[in-house]
Amino acid sequence: MSAGLHAQIDGHALHVVIDMQVLFDSHPEWGVADLRRILPQVLRLAQARPQQTVCTRFVPPARPEDAAASWQRYYHYWRNATLDRAGAGAIDLVSELAVLPIAGLVDKSGYSAHSSPDFAPLLQQRGVTTLILSGVETDVCIWATALSAIDHGLRVIIARDAVTSGDLNAHEVILRLAAERFAQQIELASVDEILAGWVA
Repeated sequence: MSAGLHAQIDGHALHVVIDMQVLFDSHPEWGVADLRRILPQVLRLAQARPQQTVCTRFVPPARPEDAAASWQRYYHYWRNATLDRAGAGAIDLVSELAVLPIAGLVDKSGYSAHSSPDFAPLLQQRGVTTLILSGVETDVCIWATALSAIDHGLRVIIARDAVTSGDLNAHEVILRLAAERFAQQIELASVDEILAGWVA
């Protein structure tokens, strides 16, 4: 499925770890069973380039009524994922990531990292031209971030063995879609390939 990297990765790359949080690790409804399997690979990337790594955190509202527009219906359905039910600690990074000296955190209320008002200025400040994506979930927040990054003209690399989903069928569908329909704009590479190709 993967054709590997199109070219070497230069110093303008940023590893973006998507939503590796308590909420998606152990929440009874939103927990991703496969998260622990990919965690070592996510950590390999983050530990190799901590100052070129940022983590996003998906932040639900305290109550459904605090959400915007159609998100209110969403959170009425997923009532136990709101912070008054799940608890403030649900948005914390998993402990293995929380202790790393990464470059920063980006909190977002939408699926894409670009939904955070802090994300685009961060990329601009650092001169980022390439995003390397890992984390959860392949078919939701990772995919939304990948598509918005394409719209912003960024090179997009998905670490195929460092992403997963609560729906493994959807995970496979997205990776296949990326490989077949977005082959000129999305690169699928293993963590080994990324680390070997990240030269600056």
